[in-house]
Amino acid sequence: MSSTSSGLLQAPFPVGKKITPWDLFAVLMFLIFGIAAIIDPVAASMRVTLVMGWLLIFGGIISLIKVFKGNKAIQIIFHILITLLCVIAGVYCVTHPTLAMGALTFPYRKCLAWSRQ
Repeated sequence: MSSTSSGLLQAPFPVGKKITPWDLFAVLMFLIFGIAAIIDPVAASMRVTLVMGWLLIFGGIISLIKVFKGNKAIQIIFHILITLLCVIAGVYCVTHPTLAMGALTFPYRKCLAWSRQ
């Protein structure tokens, strides 16, 4: 019985996945944005807040388009309320990014304070 022919020495995951140009592009973008965030963390936080705001707005619009997929009226009403909350939060993040940045970091600070007690 040969040790190479048995399945005992094989890796559970494929080793040496082929690296595509998109993988290299993603790595370079993460490096560039990471260095930029280290150099100017306030501007990076502002940009993340704006991106989050636009994602909430677009997600709310798409959710509003798909709202009538629910079976019951209560599901549709709940879905509309969640959609409106997302759009309102997104508009708030885009129109007041500094205040939104503080509102987004406040729960994180509270969690850190509670975990240290």
